[in-house]
This record gives sequence, structure tokens and C-alpha cells, in this order.
Amino acid sequence: MLLLLVCSLVQVQDLYRSGEYEQVVEQSAVLLADARTIEDSVEAYRLRGFALVALGRNREAAAAFEGLLDVAPGHELDPETVSPKIRAVFDQVKAGRKPKPEPFVQTEVRTDKVRVGHRASLSVLVPGLAQIRNRKPVRGYLLLGAGAVSVAGLVFTYVNYQQAHDQYLAATELQEIEDRYRTANTWYQARSVSIGTTGAIWLYSLVDALLDL
Repeated sequence: MLLLLVCSLVQVQDLYRSGEYEQVVEQSAVLLADARTIEDSVEAYRLRGFALVALGRNREAAAAFEGLLDVAPGHELDPETVSPKIRAVFDQVKAGRKPKPEPFVQTEVRTDKVRVGHRASLSVLVPGLAQIRNRKPVRGYLLLGAGAVSVAGLVFTYVNYQQAHDQYLAATELQEIEDRYRTANTWYQARSVSIGTTGAIWLYSLVDALLDL
């Protein structure tokens, strides 16, 4: 079969050189049906397209060149040996081809990473929520309560410090200034402790949620 195909290719090439374009069109169809390699298909499509252009059947020639480019997308025609008339049809076909879309690759969603991000976000927003969702309600409610108390304490000490600081700035008598300074400093220290306590509770809740995955 391979020997017969080689002989047929040579014969069709001879027919093309002899100007027997109708026979080239007929024989190239047989060659394409029996082609065993990409090279055989490319040559058969080339001869078919060339002959069809010579016959003025450019639409059919374009279909032949489409088939050629399907099996050999990077194929080019030699500008020194192929006539401009043939190259014009071939180039038009090649220019009009749309690139094939990339094959769809399903991205695997890492559920463990999603779970980590979700629980971490819960712990950042409200301490204890991640633990409650993780079926550890005792620890979760303790953290939730501690977080609420720490926030309330932070607000309380902040408001009192601001008031004491304003009163200190408004004092005019020496003894009054000293007394109000001590009061403001006490509330300042209480506020600092509240900030540290609140931050520690939030941090513990976050770390605990991450370690408990």
C-alpha cells in the first residue's frame, strides 16, 4: 500500500506539471483517503489546492488549503516556487483561521485552603465563631464572651481617658493639675491594658482556629 501511495503521489505530481488539473483533483481525493502520514496528506492537499486554483475554483481550493492547515497549521508556501495567485488564496485562508481555543482544564479547588481562609476570617471578625462552627462550643463561647468584655472595657477606658485628659488640659490650679494628671494617667494605663487584652484574645482565637483544622 505504501509503495502504491508513493507511486500515486509521483503520478499526481506529474499530472500537475503536465497541466492535467482535473485529473489531479480526482486523484488527490484518492490520495487523501489512503494517506498514512501527515506528509502524505500535506502533499495531497497541496496538489489539490494548486490544481483547483489553476481551474479557477478558488472556493474549493480554499477548502483544500483549510484541510492542509488542519493537519499542518504551520505550513508555508515557498514564495519563490509557488505562484502569487496560489499564494493569495492560501494566505487568505490562513489569515482567516481562528486560533483553536485552549483545552479546558478543570482547576481543582483546594477545599482545605478554602476552609483555612474561611475559619481564619471568622476568627478575625469575631473571636470564638470559628470554634463554635468547629463544634467546640464551650471554648467558642468563652472566647466570644471574653472578646465582648474586652471590647466593652476598651471602649469604657478610652472614653474615660479622653474625659480625664480633657479635664487635665482645662485645669488651672497646680494641685488640680496634679490630681487630674494622675487620674488621666490611670485611665491611660487602663486603656493600654484593655488594648493588650483585646489583641491577645483576638490573636489566640485566630491561632487556635488555624491549629484546629
